[in-house]
Amino acid sequence: MTRPRLEGTYTAIVTPFRTKRSTSPIDTRHYPINYNILDKYMQHVVSGPIQGIVIAGSTGSDSDLSEREQIQFVREIQRRYRDNLLKGKTIIAGCGSNCLDNAVNFTRRMAGETGVEFQLHKSPYVKKPNDADILHHFECVAKALELEGSGNLIVYDIPGRLGGKGVVPNIARVLAQNPRVAGFKAAAGLQRALATIEETKEYGLPVLSGDDSITPEIIEAGGRGVISVTSGIFPVEMCNLTTYALKGREKQAQRMKEKLTPIFNALFPTTDRLENLSPNPVTTHFALQELGFDVGMQRGSAGPSITERLAIRDAIEFIRSQRGTAR
Repeated sequence: MTRPRLEGTYTAIVTPFRTKRSTSPIDTRHYPINYNILDKYMQHVVSGPIQGIVIAGSTGSDSDLSEREQIQFVREIQRRYRDNLLKGKTIIAGCGSNCLDNAVNFTRRMAGETGVEFQLHKSPYVKKPNDADILHHFECVAKALELEGSGNLIVYDIPGRLGGKGVVPNIARVLAQNPRVAGFKAAAGLQRALATIEETKEYGLPVLSGDDSITPEIIEAGGRGVISVTSGIFPVEMCNLTTYALKGREKQAQRMKEKLTPIFNALFPTTDRLENLSPNPVTTHFALQELGFDVGMQRGSAGPSITERLAIRDAIEFIRSQRGTAR
């Protein structure tokens, strides 16, 4: 089975929003998409040697966008940058739905209206489907792409956003045999990623890290790269980490990981206390604002806490201070 090539660093971009809210009498913090900042932001995104981008995925606030907005955003980025900034680079569109009928219809709309080569799909959330239902969901999406005659599926395993255990390795093994399944984004921890690589390797399914902090370990075990949040903040450094790992330069990869660990921790904060912390993309929007990009804040969010903001600022300052040190 010959699959499209997926290898390297793919940046999950944010969807920039305006800081001025809509005129609704209820303060829903519904910010329109800010297309004016795109040129400056996209030049930053491609300032590192990335292989492609993910548009309107989890980092791109897919849960806050309508289907029409997602398709419009993908098309606008294609129109503006496909023949210049993104020439020769892969474009991946976030897609899908919790409702299978909607997922299938949206898949076909995205394929038909954008012609995008790859779609990234999560398994259904909230309703906690069993393994057979998760498999059926992805098989229906793959069939929709086949019927549409364009596009390939990247399966996204991220139990933390779902409510169940996600796409466990035995499901990945079955999906790896589907010709429309072109890749697997592993964001369920290192041991699960290693098991998925082992289960799918005979079918040549590219497994990409969905967790920046364990990218070197996933690549060392046979993974092919990363769909990265950090590369949207520090493109050069994160691309270097991935490249070192793919070339087997493990010491350099680990040193770069150590430099980037403060931003990994700041973008994805954890706690043992009984409280809800800010998730990506709330933290990512704030980090980009600190770098001078007017990307606004995720819809419905007041932004990170003061403690989280300080951690992000400290991480940015630390990594900037490390530039030019021995690699």
